Amino acid sequence: DSSFGQNGLLQVRFSTATGSPYSSRLVLNGTEGFFLFGNYYYTRFLLGIAKLKASGSPDSSFSGDGLLTHGFTTTGDNYTADIHLLSQGRILVTGYANASGVNYRGFSARFTSAGVLDNTYGTNGQATLASGTSFNGLYASALLPDESLVATGETFSQNLYRGTVFKVSPGGQLSNAFGTGGLAFFSSIPAEAFGNAIAASYAGVWAAGGELVPEGNSYKSVIVGLSPAGQPQAGFGTAGRVYRTTTQPTTIGRKLHLGADAYWVSGGVDNLSEDQFVAQINLSGQAGNQLGGTGVSVVDFGYADELPGHLISTTGDGLQLANTGQVSLTFTGLGTFSGTPDYSLTKITQSGGIESGTQKKFRFAS
Repeated sequence: DSSFGQNGLLQVRFSTATGSPYSSRLVLNGTEGFFLFGNYYYTRFLLGIAKLKASGSPDSSFSGDGLLTHGFTTTGDNYTADIHLLSQGRILVTGYANASGVNYRGFSARFTSAGVLDNTYGTNGQATLASGTSFNGLYASALLPDESLVATGETFSQNLYRGTVFKVSPGGQLSNAFGTGGLAFFSSIPAEAFGNAIAASYAGVWAAGGELVPEGNSYKSVIVGLSPAGQPQAGFGTAGRVYRTTTQPTTIGRKLHLGADAYWVSGGVDNLSEDQFVAQINLSGQAGNQLGGTGVSVVDFGYADELPGHLISTTGDGLQLANTGQVSLTFTGLGTFSGTPDYSLTKITQSGGIESGTQKKFRFAS
């Protein structure tokens, strides 16, 4: 689309300083344009936010030039989870960060429409999402209609990395009505786990990730259903958990989508190269067999790695955006040959699962 950026391509830096930008999320701002969210590296990793018009030009009403970098902490590195649009033109960003002498903690921060921290939120515009003083990682978040926040990741607790879900009030305080002090663990069983994706409504919270199988030293994909109070959701799977696995030892769910008639989870299957994996689960939490006849579909497209990205679905069919990792092979006497990473769009159907013949590859530069 030649009306967008330069010949349809927009390159964005989150700062005028010399550094390296990495984009991870894009959210539409009605018909006005969109926000781009990611990391910006300049001596340390910061968060990067850009507010852009529909044409791709910066929106100077935000932070003076449409560009903003932010650190949850004044020292240490910051990593992104999600960005959410709120009422009154405000935005909420989530992620995790460390600081000098302080382990990683989860955070959320709210900015006004002008791109400055909203000091009416949490403490000086930020909320800390952590349990104890050990490691806390925050990897995904979702917003409820009342602008309260739920987020998932992992917390090192009782000598285990445990899958966690946090709930934060619209004002930036951990919700005491959810779990214990605003924190719920995936399960009480002694197994390491983590959450990569989350979806929520007033009916409950669902998180997807991985849970370690100790005897096989491998992970299996898990979807956890929690009630609005942060307890295992009655009637969802078994004790609020559903597992989707394949014949390979490690299957990890990375994205979760709540469709009109089912939950979809996508991720990777760890073998010599990571294959693309999609599974479907009934709304009741039962592992239905609609998708490809088994409920699980796995495809190896023949590349070094398939890194599954966003998944969308309507009623029955879906579409997945993925990144194909760089191929690098070394031959004796010939040297090393590396291929360029590609993106791809792949169609998913109820009857056929992942349809490899529909894959469309593309890249932003040769």
